[in-house]
Amino acid sequence: MDIVYRYADVELLYAKVLNELNGPTAEAYSFLNDFRTVIINVF
Repeated sequence: MDIVYRYADVELLYAKVLNELNGPTAEAYSFLNDFRTVIINVF
C-alpha cells in the first residue's frame, strides 16, 4: 500500500513541528502561509 501526501499537507505538518520545537518563528509562519496560499487557490 502506497502512502501519498500532498505537498501542502507536508508543509502544514512541518510548520506544526517547527512551532512545537521552537515556538512561533518566521520559518514556521512561512510554511503556514504557503499552506494557506495553496488552500485558497484550491477552494
